[in-house]
Amino acid sequence: MSDTRNAVRLTFRLNLDNQTHYKIYEVLHNLDPVIYKSMNQFMIDALDDKINRHDITPVSDPGGDEGSKPVRKSDLPEIEAGIEDRVTRKVETWVFEMMSKALWGGRPIEPVPIQLTEEKEDTVSEDTLDDVLGDLAAEWADNS
Repeated sequence: MSDTRNAVRLTFRLNLDNQTHYKIYEVLHNLDPVIYKSMNQFMIDALDDKINRHDITPVSDPGGDEGSKPVRKSDLPEIEAGIEDRVTRKVETWVFEMMSKALWGGRPIEPVPIQLTEEKEDTVSEDTLDDVLGDLAAEWADNS
């Protein structure tokens, strides 16, 4: 008996009112066990042939890289964030180009990367704050 520790069980449904589905059912149901080892092996061989003839590559392996893994639900937020970042940069570049063309007579100017620095919080002593608030309150009282 074969080792089934790495086996995956897949199911599919056939609608016997559909001619294509019915034909598949008839073929699978009437397989000759002398010719075909099992229904499972027949389906594996048929799918493998279809995949090879149409050069189908898995979604998780668009480039055919060795060692790639299937995409899992847990990978989706990271993939989504990467796509969102690339789209955001592309849109920002496009908007900048459109604005520069409009402002500079159809000649785009190159965007200048902006380096954001961390803002330092200004601290004001309580005495200074009291003086400013007092002056502001007095000015408001005079204007009313």
